[in-house]
Amino acid sequence: MSLAHYTDAQFHQGAPVARNNLMPGDLLFFSGPNAPLHHVGLYAGGNAMIHAERTGTRVARLDDVFHHPTLGPQYAGAVRPRPSG
Repeated sequence: MSLAHYTDAQFHQGAPVARNNLMPGDLLFFSGPNAPLHHVGLYAGGNAMIHAERTGTRVARLDDVFHHPTLGPQYAGAVRPRPSG
């Protein structure tokens, strides 16, 4: 699977997925109010996400991402990446 480098490009590279239809491997996107997308993570199932908080930080699992005090309210949607080729 090949993904674009930038968050916004990744958001437009896949098929939109409703939150109740998420599957492990889907990409979760986040943005502030009236702001561009600023973060992406990999859905791990069970409302958890795999991500790095910022460049240079360790990759970690974030349980219950949708109730996280910062990221939860910033959830902007999800996509299921399409295979390239």
